Amino acid sequence: MERYGKLVPSGFQSRQSYEDQQATVAQMQGAVQADQAVIETAQLNLDFTTIHAPLTGRTGARLVDPGNIVQANAGTALTSITQMQPIYVSFTLPAVNLPAIQQGQAIQPLVVQAIAEDGTMLLAAGELSFIDNHVDTSTGTIVLKAEFANAEEKLWPGEFVNARLILSTRHNAITVPVATVMTGPTSNYVYVIRPDSTVQRRDVQVASRQDGIAVIGKGLVAGERVVVSGQYRLVDNVRVRIETGTNG
Repeated sequence: MERYGKLVPSGFQSRQSYEDQQATVAQMQGAVQADQAVIETAQLNLDFTTIHAPLTGRTGARLVDPGNIVQANAGTALTSITQMQPIYVSFTLPAVNLPAIQQGQAIQPLVVQAIAEDGTMLLAAGELSFIDNHVDTSTGTIVLKAEFANAEEKLWPGEFVNARLILSTRHNAITVPVATVMTGPTSNYVYVIRPDSTVQRRDVQVASRQDGIAVIGKGLVAGERVVVSGQYRLVDNVRVRIETGTNG
């Protein structure tokens, strides 16, 4: 067609021949486009034979085997996929803690620790991501949810864990074993061991208790020694003897 187009002005080819060539080219271009449509239809049909997962996760047991008949729109499940990264842990807390949770969450996302069900191992640390919009009136609790990156997949779907929500961190706090603190008629108290090995009853203010440790807000200073057992036999100025053994 290009060659005929150059020869038409000089009269070596007629306009009719040139137009015939134009029609032939257009017909061939149409055939190429039709063939391309056939190729794309075949590719689409081929894509339909491959199932793409809508998310990244871990597959469960295979529910069909090679040779089983699987039909479109039959609702046959091939397997299940569970998202592992990130993963979420749901837990509940007494609604009385809600104001403190909201206050802390307004400053920055609160840290949530996932601990093994037996309480022996810290599995992962994440962030509080959801506070439910109502309190369960039958239990007086509120549902919370935390998000964990779970890069090492230590958290498993359906697993029971203990969730610890950290509202704040006390720095340079004075702590004693919970067994050290006795409850009196008007206040908590401990027995402090003086340098001369006599004891003094000291009223203390317990800021919090957790995991067998009591945080002392007032009443003790760092480095003081306290009695951890046998307090019921003591009164002020009684002399004690410190015994050490395999347990310290």
